[in-house]
Amino acid sequence: SVDVEAWLLSVEFLSSLSLSRAFQLVGSQKKTSFSLSSKAGATGSAAGPSASLLCSCEILLLTPVAFRTRALRLLAGKVSLAARVDFFGQSKEGEKGKAMREEIVRALIKAQEPPPAPQKKALPAPDERARPKRGGKKYRRMKEKYELTEVHKQLNRMQFGVEEDQNGLKAKGLGMLGKSIASGRLKIQAKQQKKLQPSRKRQQQMNRGAGARAGNETAGCGFSSSLTFTPIQGIELCNPDAAGAAANPAVAKKQAANTKTNYFSSTGKFTKVEKDLASMVPKAV
Repeated sequence: SVDVEAWLLSVEFLSSLSLSRAFQLVGSQKKTSFSLSSKAGATGSAAGPSASLLCSCEILLLTPVAFRTRALRLLAGKVSLAARVDFFGQSKEGEKGKAMREEIVRALIKAQEPPPAPQKKALPAPDERARPKRGGKKYRRMKEKYELTEVHKQLNRMQFGVEEDQNGLKAKGLGMLGKSIASGRLKIQAKQQKKLQPSRKRQQQMNRGAGARAGNETAGCGFSSSLTFTPIQGIELCNPDAAGAAANPAVAKKQAANTKTNYFSSTGKFTKVEKDLASMVPKAV
């Protein structure tokens, strides 16, 4: 054709085609235009594959637009190899050229295939070796945070022989939710919290403290008063320790012992010590 003859004349026949050169740009024409159109003012390097003479090849015309750049690169490389084969006369029947053409077609068909679908990998087998399980307060709190609530537990339960209630247009089953309360409201009973018992060491400390306070009850409390209000006589004086002594026999016994030995005891008397006056007279030297 005229284009092929012009191409061969521009590259100086097979001797120039056999050399390494950019065949993608062979035959492109650089044009300069002052128009606002990007295509009219584009140069050969920016015009794309349509600016090259290889664009008139049948393989490139039958290739989709998205793969034409890849086809142009493959075609340019094979043209250089075919020119070297023809220059040295190694394949006069053209079998080398046919093999190169089939290779280009196979490469383009392979490039247009969709990528393989991602395969779901099976999970590895769990390790069933016996090992100590992690525990502790922190792990227990984490398990309580993500465990099922009482509402979900009631939704997942069913009573034998009793039809469960349904809710919504999709008839979602409510299980045993609301069955335990006669009012029919969808709520659950409050969970009875277990009373926290103090440890044995703490209980012993509390018992020792209570015993010490019981022994010091005779000293009196700062909030106790010796004045009482009666409906008969109005205000009367009383002993605030008398009520504690009557309630606790041990305290009453201790108060009685303190009363006998106290210096200011109401039952005790002053003792008279008789001194020998003769012994007090100084002796003559």
